[in-house]
Amino acid sequence: MVDNQRRIFTTALVAVALAGPAIADPFERSPRDVGIAVNERLRSASLDVRFELERCGGRELIKCRFSSAHTLLVATGRAKPPWTREIMIVADLLATDAVGDVHDRVTEATAALGATMEIIDPELQPERRSKLLSDMARTALRDGKSEDNGINAHYSLAFDQGADGLLTISVVPKR
Repeated sequence: MVDNQRRIFTTALVAVALAGPAIADPFERSPRDVGIAVNERLRSASLDVRFELERCGGRELIKCRFSSAHTLLVATGRAKPPWTREIMIVADLLATDAVGDVHDRVTEATAALGATMEIIDPELQPERRSKLLSDMARTALRDGKSEDNGINAHYSLAFDQGADGLLTISVVPKR
């Protein structure tokens, strides 16, 4: 089962390395606009995944929660001046009550990560993005976690099959 999940996850990550034009000003957007930008990248790649805004809350620090069929995307930051300080992508890969299978959940989460990488790291070459995605996935599945840097962002993936089955991806500005 672990080998099958590893194969599915790695294949999905590599397949999702989107190659379209990038969006400028990576973290200089309101958390509310993150879902819109991710949806634009997914649509331009002809992927059938869309995130809907569930809610945005807070005053100085706002948190916006978006959801698709199998994945949550949470952006935290401020509205004015616009700045996103963290993007979290979460999927329950072991959910038994969810519609769809592991492949569907992995595909959505990795599609969201690929689209986010295009938005946040527009100068990252598609080949490097694909390698970064596949290397991080392989390490996360083997060791339970992985992290690496793009040009503008630090990416981390965590997967704990034994505890909760959540794949948690974090994207933050590179320090």
